[in-house]
Amino acid sequence: MATEMTLKELKKKEEEYSEELKKLEDRRVQLEKRISELKKKLDELRGQFRKARDMYEAYRIEKEMYDLSRRISPLENEMSELDRRIKGLKTSLEKVRKDIKFLEFQRRSVWVREEGGS
Repeated sequence: MATEMTLKELKKKEEEYSEELKKLEDRRVQLEKRISELKKKLDELRGQFRKARDMYEAYRIEKEMYDLSRRISPLENEMSELDRRIKGLKTSLEKVRKDIKFLEFQRRSVWVREEGGS
């Protein structure tokens, strides 16, 4: 009965980890999309900067590039944090699944007692 309860707890934990992992991966996709949009805009500004006709236009574009790179930086930090959390959750999920398999195998196993003379 104790393994039955532990098995239920592990399956509940597996479900929680799976849901959390899905949420984190969805958030990662959103961040990735946002970062790629900002980087594309930054590349466009770099092209404009090279073609700038005068110092004032170049200064304005440089300021925009600086602001954009400052907006990208926290998103990249959040992305790396998400990557670490996803990796940790995958490891935990793998361990829980391994424990579930072990308990299910243990529950199905039959121990045979050998009578022998020693």
